[in-house]
Amino acid sequence: MKINISLTHFILSPKPYKTLIICSFLAFSCFTETVLAHTNSVCYVNSGPGSVTFWYGSWHGGTNFTEGELKLTGTGGTIYGPAIVEFTTVVQTTPSGCVAGTNYFNTNGTDLIAYGSDTGINWQSYSWQGVTFTGLAIGNYSFEYIPVGHAESKFSGSPTADWEPVPGIRSAAVTLDSSDIGNTVSLSNTVPADNTTELNLTVQTVEMVFDQIVNIGTGVIKLIKTATNSVVESLDVTSGSVTGGGTNTIIAQWTNALEHSTSYCVQIDNTALIATD
Repeated sequence: MKINISLTHFILSPKPYKTLIICSFLAFSCFTETVLAHTNSVCYVNSGPGSVTFWYGSWHGGTNFTEGELKLTGTGGTIYGPAIVEFTTVVQTTPSGCVAGTNYFNTNGTDLIAYGSDTGINWQSYSWQGVTFTGLAIGNYSFEYIPVGHAESKFSGSPTADWEPVPGIRSAAVTLDSSDIGNTVSLSNTVPADNTTELNLTVQTVEMVFDQIVNIGTGVIKLIKTATNSVVESLDVTSGSVTGGGTNTIIAQWTNALEHSTSYCVQIDNTALIATD
């Protein structure tokens, strides 16, 4: 199974270093339709390690075609996308795994609310279309429906009412946890520790201890200078620079010299290490 790992941060500095928290903002594009919105629910379920299928539910029963795309973007430190993927599946029964209030929602027009929790609105769905995203990690995301004819859509034409989302379903923020993402590996600790300061600049390794045994996959481990988001060095996990496969401790060793008063982070491709449990 593939591992989904977010960033491990550490700071290299000869003196106390102030950590700067950078907030990312996602600007949603505006797109006005004249059709009556029929899509009134959204659900997201695990589709395998690192994969999640988003289901849009419509109260228009018997709809047997898909339409539009979904844009998914990592937020708040979660690095992903933005990725725009078209809906490819349509079903006439509630998708397996959709649990009201857990991962299955209506909207009050602004916020997501548990599916069926407000019977005073047009809440029931009878047809669902699905789209699957891969390479995901536990974290925060924003999704946005992209109708046909939209500037970001690869499809021309005009949207129908069947899959036009109501306000609050068109775009929203979600947190995907281990139950949504699938089997994942947690990082127990690192050497140097996360947010370490006054680190000796001669240190050229990072030791990552996980909560289970991991094997080497394919991909890279990157050392990144956070101020500029530039890659200092990229290590192929199949090279001699990355060791520890078959244990719970992976050691990455780079060759580039580090700089004073500089913040770095380590980014691991989600295919680089493979869970054994």
